[in-house]
Amino acid sequence: MNHLSDRLGAVASMTEDAAAELHKIFPNAALCVADIGTDHGYLPIWLIEQNIATHALAMDLREGPLSRARSNIELMGLTEQIECRISDGFAALQPGEAMIAVLAGMGGRLMKRMIEEGKPLLLGIRQLILQPQSEVPELWEAIRQNGWTVIDERMIFEDGKFYTMMRAIPSENYVEGMRSSNDFGAFLEEGSSETYHLFLEKELTTTRSLIERLRAENGPSARIAELEIEEANIEAALMACEQKQRDHHETQ
Repeated sequence: MNHLSDRLGAVASMTEDAAAELHKIFPNAALCVADIGTDHGYLPIWLIEQNIATHALAMDLREGPLSRARSNIELMGLTEQIECRISDGFAALQPGEAMIAVLAGMGGRLMKRMIEEGKPLLLGIRQLILQPQSEVPELWEAIRQNGWTVIDERMIFEDGKFYTMMRAIPSENYVEGMRSSNDFGAFLEEGSSETYHLFLEKELTTTRSLIERLRAENGPSARIAELEIEEANIEAALMACEQKQRDHHETQ
């Protein structure tokens, strides 16, 4: 099973980066990845096949998805390396079992609850890989409030949707000089990718349309004022992104 979707492939790439960093710190340690909300189990299978992890936990709240994951794992002959568990978030994970936890393909508010209730810091998780489907700024804030620092952020476009993913480490492990940010989009603006540019354009169009509709329906309101601030922030981010792209082209 070598092929992953673009979205899951980007999550896998970020997980690979996390594993590489941990191997430098713990060169002789077996590396286990907990895939929370594993669905078909494609990610843990790929991580084991690519020798990125030595062991993986495929975890899901429902038996249906976990049954599909179990079938795929058996098909690939990886039952010794990948264990399937019914789990609501981190509930079935024991302290010290995994160094990396991946939460992908679910809402940001659900991830926020899992992090707040599961307390991955106390479980010994050293890197979090998160790919929320929604409520990204809300999740970002929850990460910061629960003792984590975001050190990487990426965005891809697949099947008509934009997907953001981020990598976080315990704030106590942050070392001065490392890349980090407390604000959603900071790394994306720094990289100024074409995908991020398209995302900002879409967000600006959506926000302006909503402002116009609310004005037509209700006239001035506090909600419109909030949206106008959001509009200005998106415009500023878009201008910064375009400037970085121009600077990049001029140096080519």
